[in-house]
Amino acid sequence: MSETTIFWEAAALRGGQRVAFLDSACGDDARLRSRVDLLLEAHENAGSFLRPPSELGLGAAATEGGLGSLGVGFRRPLIALLEALGFEGEQAEDLVADYLADLIARSEGRDGIGSPAEPLRIWFRSDLIRFVCNLDDKLTGDAGRDAAGSQGACSGWRRRAIDDPGVARTFEGQWALAVFRHGMDVLGEGYRQRGRSDAFESLKPFLAGDLDAGRLARVARELGIPEKDAEERIIRLRARYRGCLEQVVKETLPASESVSAEIAYLASVARQGATPE
Repeated sequence: MSETTIFWEAAALRGGQRVAFLDSACGDDARLRSRVDLLLEAHENAGSFLRPPSELGLGAAATEGGLGSLGVGFRRPLIALLEALGFEGEQAEDLVADYLADLIARSEGRDGIGSPAEPLRIWFRSDLIRFVCNLDDKLTGDAGRDAAGSQGACSGWRRRAIDDPGVARTFEGQWALAVFRHGMDVLGEGYRQRGRSDAFESLKPFLAGDLDAGRLARVARELGIPEKDAEERIIRLRARYRGCLEQVVKETLPASESVSAEIAYLASVARQGATPE
């Protein structure tokens, strides 16, 4: 069982049940138990910083001077970055878990880490690379040697991580997908709170593409409304999604950056072949 799986299962338990589960899942692996305990402590103290898959989110890190919350959906770009650089499977997941724990510790420090002066997609990429480069014991492992070319050659590994356009495309494509998914989650939550989840699920496929007459007629029948009313609801849905997406993207940018330009950029990299999980 991976560290990530153990963490989320333990996070759902309390008291003696959690202790018994961790004793069984971690066994005699003291390092694994320590890492899971650290994540659980950070999870409890930071509240929304780490969220389960059903509650993806990114907090107002760039606009409020702190890191806010980083949802599980935004872990995928970080893992993809390390995988593109030669770290495999659980090793990449473990490195990201270590990184997030370090990030929590820094954000809770006396001075915090401040508000990034660049888009978070750029900041997270360079900050994760910095973190991995500082883990000498990780870089002297097989994946580190393969990526760096020689033991301890962190500067060469860092240059490749920063300069390789394929690595950047992999990370930014996954980042774009995470942002668009989160915008959808925010939109869906608004419908859920108004007791209209069924309507949202029926209309959601129309967020992209043309209003195909046949599909429009089917969804109108499902909702029990005229086609014209269904079309109007779809137009409103698209406008609301754009608003949700703008708010999500705004939270990832310094105040000086253009939200519209960032959305256009993310759409372009997402179209270039990033594949959802």
